[in-house]
Amino acid sequence: MNDDEGKELLAAARFTDSNECKTLIPAARGSAGKTLLEICEGIDEASAQYRQNLKTRLQHQGEW
Repeated sequence: MNDDEGKELLAAARFTDSNECKTLIPAARGSAGKTLLEICEGIDEASAQYRQNLKTRLQHQGEW
């Protein structure tokens, strides 16, 4: 791996971590006191936002 590839990999890892911290983790942490349906809906919404953030960042169709 050359320096440019390493920088790209680090940037991708940081983006993925940040994206997860802004979408999926809050949805999971905010589930206390909610019904199962509300929890599932919240996770679904967070997942959709997570995927949209990936598409916006990567600018192409992926496996999500």
